[in-house]
Amino acid sequence: MMKKSVHDIIPLFRRPRFSYHAHLDGRLWNRAGQLDMLVSNALQMVAWNYIVFLQRQGFPLTDANIVDIFIHGSSTNYYYDKSSDIDICIVADMTAIHAALSGVQYKPLIKGFLHQWHGLHRVSICGRGVDIEVVDAATPTYGPGMYKVGGAYSLTQDKWMRYPKKLSKVDCAAVRRRATQIFKTWRAEYRLLLRGAPDLVLVDRFLDRLNQVRVDCFVANPLSCVTAETMAFRMFRRAGMLHRLRVLAKQLRSACQSDCK
Repeated sequence: MMKKSVHDIIPLFRRPRFSYHAHLDGRLWNRAGQLDMLVSNALQMVAWNYIVFLQRQGFPLTDANIVDIFIHGSSTNYYYDKSSDIDICIVADMTAIHAALSGVQYKPLIKGFLHQWHGLHRVSICGRGVDIEVVDAATPTYGPGMYKVGGAYSLTQDKWMRYPKKLSKVDCAAVRRRATQIFKTWRAEYRLLLRGAPDLVLVDRFLDRLNQVRVDCFVANPLSCVTAETMAFRMFRRAGMLHRLRVLAKQLRSACQSDCK
């Protein structure tokens, strides 16, 4: 039987959309902007389950090291859509970890543990998947106490750290136009990349560049709740192209490893 290519196993593009709502996601928040109690409890249980999982793997992280647990991303903003996860950020005092793992890159370890944890737990809250990250309390990325951009809601304190600012219709239209332009540029590059025989190096570089654009955007606009680059990325993902590139990269990498044996 002929082996199917990535072009055969990935569905056709979905129409990209720029989603921006009048209210926060009603499945998570009430109209006063407070997180539903059952949702909050469920998210805290998920976060602590992952912390306990890390501890059982021998990772030197104690309960006392946890400084805060908060959610961020599209679930705390007005641009959520069907593909949105609930992003949990665990802020921890990493002093003991730095001492115990001196010279060791612990971030890849945590990512590896998260992959294992996801393999054991199919977590879904209000129909949304959950993503978790552990950050060092001593090294906020975007400024004092600012580990993520945009809206952020503390689960441990049950209050907003930063309430998302809603765009006016004029500002939203401007971001929409700019995001659409960026998306069309990426779509043209994507089509050119897949024309003929895709190259793993080029696919990886394109994926890395898409991610770097978002990071640079966050660094330049840490207080912004939504940017054209963020929305263009979400449109690219909703169109199915991001997933297709990731599957293609995995397929090409697997083929390369087989050829090297």
